[in-house]
Amino acid sequence: MFFALSKIASLFLKPLIWVGILLLVALLFRSKRPKWSRKFAGAAILFAIAFTNPMLLRIAMGAWEVPSVQRPELNESYTFGIILGGYSNSEDSTPERLVLGSDPNRLSEGIRLYKTGRIKKIVLTGGTGAFFDEGVAEAPLTKQFLCDLGIPEADILVEAKSRNTYENAAFTHELMSIEELQQPSLLITSAVHMRRAQACFEKVGIVVTPYPTDLRGSGPVFSGFRSLLPDAWTLWQWEFLLREWVGSIAYRITGRN
Repeated sequence: MFFALSKIASLFLKPLIWVGILLLVALLFRSKRPKWSRKFAGAAILFAIAFTNPMLLRIAMGAWEVPSVQRPELNESYTFGIILGGYSNSEDSTPERLVLGSDPNRLSEGIRLYKTGRIKKIVLTGGTGAFFDEGVAEAPLTKQFLCDLGIPEADILVEAKSRNTYENAAFTHELMSIEELQQPSLLITSAVHMRRAQACFEKVGIVVTPYPTDLRGSGPVFSGFRSLLPDAWTLWQWEFLLREWVGSIAYRITGRN
């Protein structure tokens, strides 16, 4: 039930939909209530300006994201590097080919950490995440990808049932033995997702050190005139942050973190 509700709720976390609804209401009120029509049209314009402004997005992302950690800053080597799913394009991936999506750095950094000896084993957690469980499960496909790169199969643990962040944590806990749970683990996911992810893993009893990737709020807030111009990519990026805000609240209310 929670999974289904989260999928439905995600449809309403798209600023473009909000703008469209406001414009539609403004159009419906145009003939009978022109004053209200102008108010809704003005609200639509304000929403569009705010959610396409790169500088506002950078400020909001910078305040929420967990700061980046550089490899030299890690104080120890970790037995496990837990890589959360969401780095591939499930619609385009096939059983023979892993197609990376918009957040591939959690996977590439996991590979780099393994190759440089910072982590001894890789834990891949993630199923399809699709509402009707369609498509190729991400973790098993990634395992084959890593094996093709020369990483021994014995160093890769796979959890392929999870559909959301809480299930990532719960099913990973089931996957690991009591001894393994006591070993130091590095949690690898995007910076905007790290707060919720870390809380979920620690909720189920896996103590992790965060290793955020895919930072969107780093760098100077103002980077010239371009940071003030409307940008369609920024509109899409807001979905990630809104999803994390709402998800964190929902997880807290339901006791998932």
